[in-house]
Amino acid sequence: MYEDEINRVAFADTSMVRELIRLLPRAFTADLNLGKLRRLPFTQIASDQTLPDMPWAIGLRSAAKPGDQDVLLTLVFQSHPEPYMALHAEWRVALVRRHLLGQRMLTNGQLPQVLPIVIYTGTPQWSALPSVKALTASGADARTCLQPNCQPLLLDAAQFTVEDLRHNRAAALLALQRCDEQERLPSLVAALFEMLKLRGTRTLRGSLAQATMRMLCAKFGRETTNCSQAMRLALRHMEEPEMLAERITQWCEEWQQRGRAEGIRHEQALLQRQARLRFGDATAQALSLLLVEMTDTERLAAIGEWIVGAETANDFLKRCAKLDDASA
Repeated sequence: MYEDEINRVAFADTSMVRELIRLLPRAFTADLNLGKLRRLPFTQIASDQTLPDMPWAIGLRSAAKPGDQDVLLTLVFQSHPEPYMALHAEWRVALVRRHLLGQRMLTNGQLPQVLPIVIYTGTPQWSALPSVKALTASGADARTCLQPNCQPLLLDAAQFTVEDLRHNRAAALLALQRCDEQERLPSLVAALFEMLKLRGTRTLRGSLAQATMRMLCAKFGRETTNCSQAMRLALRHMEEPEMLAERITQWCEEWQQRGRAEGIRHEQALLQRQARLRFGDATAQALSLLLVEMTDTERLAAIGEWIVGAETANDFLKRCAKLDDASA
């Protein structure tokens, strides 16, 4: 997904993560020292598993000395609802702590606090149960108190205010990912890239421009070679608009070609199923060999008619073979 590319670029940047933290409830962030934010120097947490989110460490304002324990943040990006997200978050928190333990990175032998954050940019309303406890069968016995109860903090892009979108780059970027209406693109892109020009490096701005246009093309550019007027207006607010305008046209064409290829493969598979139902497995297997290089839609349509009209499997395959010879 292109959203993954965007988030890898944007939220590897310390200033963008600071703005993301500012969107969280003050109850969780008031004691966090944004000047002491750093990305943890690991992504590999086990020999066979890679942490899919982005772990960060942040100091506390109330820390007695610089060596005191930091709070760790894990950022998990979701574009669709996940009913068991609390369980996934618990797994991520355990993996981060286990990695720190294995690398002897604990402070005073203590496990760190971890703040798991789920950033949601989907359009269906988020309806997942909030905690592992809520997902666990209830009971009134002594075992109840032993059950884990991880509860990730949800940041839903649908809840951002107008002020958030005007003044916070992280909010504008996440709202753009959530957008499914072309008419809103120019204003969202303008807000984001105007802020990036004021508060962002040229490298970050250029990387986000390219990744964002790939996402917009995937969302809105499949049905037309020339991008819509709304998308062209959005381009004007980005870095190197002339170059990006050429690229989005190219990406639209690539999407069209990819869609046509997928349609042909689907039609070929359908013809094989129909031939199997009418004439049996041997005929369907022979037809599959003939269809490998056959991509002309008129010829494929003719084969579909012959499946219905041919009297025998032998007659059907002879017609197909002649058609294949003609296309060679």
